[in-house]
Amino acid sequence: MVTKNGFHIIPAPMKKILLIFFLALSVLNLSAQDDNFQTVFHAPLKISGMGGPFMIFTSINGQFAHLLGGGGGIIIDDFVLGGFGYGTTNHLRPPEFQDYRNLRMDYGFGGFLAGYTFMATRAVHPVVYLSAGWGQINLNELEDISYMRDNTFILIPQAEVEFNFTHFFKVGLGACYMITSGVDLQNSANSDFSGPGASLSFRFGKF
Repeated sequence: MVTKNGFHIIPAPMKKILLIFFLALSVLNLSAQDDNFQTVFHAPLKISGMGGPFMIFTSINGQFAHLLGGGGGIIIDDFVLGGFGYGTTNHLRPPEFQDYRNLRMDYGFGGFLAGYTFMATRAVHPVVYLSAGWGQINLNELEDISYMRDNTFILIPQAEVEFNFTHFFKVGLGACYMITSGVDLQNSANSDFSGPGASLSFRFGKF
């Protein structure tokens, strides 16, 4: 070190090193005092995905209807964000064409879904979903010639009991309610395409 008038003079590079050292000690001290600091989102987030076939058993236009489809999405901790799609597997007949045996009615819809899983690590636990999207009612001749189409909007709140069979396979069994709007078919109303139903879901992914 260089001395001047009996005092030690610290070289400039050494001053920078000492300053960085004391700043680092200060940061470590502050972080030790903030162990109880809480944030809305904790890190790291657990991010994975899931998908599989879904089914709904309900009544459409007073007739039993089985809807088969599927969906999937991204799992962020206990939240799910994704998409879905359904379509009727059995042919339905609208009331005004009951005597016209050459026509059948099909109903399909799809859109976005959001869900939340409660107590996901337990073998049996509840899950809730909300699905929203757009649908189309098709009146077709038996030869698959389109006769008439009608566009709808659909909202489906859903609650299930979910069973963890393995780390990558789950089964959900529950209830839902189909809320359809925009029906513009002759002698049909929104209520004819709305109502309660039972749901069955098979989900594959990294849980």
